Amino acid sequence: MKYSVLTMLIGLALFGTACKSDKKADDTNTAESEEVAFREASLTELTGEFADPNYPDKGFWKKFDVEVQADSTVKVKFSSSKNENGQVGCNFSGTGVYTNGYIRVPINPGFFDPTYLTIRYLLTGDIFVGAEGGPNENPSDALRLFCMTSDPITIGGLYEKLQTKGGKKSNQ
Repeated sequence: MKYSVLTMLIGLALFGTACKSDKKADDTNTAESEEVAFREASLTELTGEFADPNYPDKGFWKKFDVEVQADSTVKVKFSSSKNENGQVGCNFSGTGVYTNGYIRVPINPGFFDPTYLTIRYLLTGDIFVGAEGGPNENPSDALRLFCMTSDPITIGGLYEKLQTKGGKKSNQ
């Protein structure tokens, strides 16, 4: 009896250790799969007009422009197609800076701990508009404040740089 209790305790200890190891491996895989790969971009690459895949004629679309200002800051202006009430659905304008290969624009510049709208290139070549910093657990929630639509639409997401051909805009 003494040996069977001892064997059972050793078995439980080994089982507990095995479960702990599996949990750690699962956490590592989840963290790696959620990581987004960005690349540094030049200011020239981040200057111009950008639009989401719906632009200009596939339903509700969003776009933004980036212009370099005389003082080396960047002016960013977001717009969209009209919402279901016939008004502009998304609207945001701000002044930011180019730093470390991407653009940062304070959403609430007067705050002690501001949230920043970020514009970055993904390794895939798409542009990703997101957010960082601020007091919220998920700073991207702040990007919903600039869209007046019945659906939970945000100015964040994937965009492509627009090319100009003979005065007409086209995605390329």
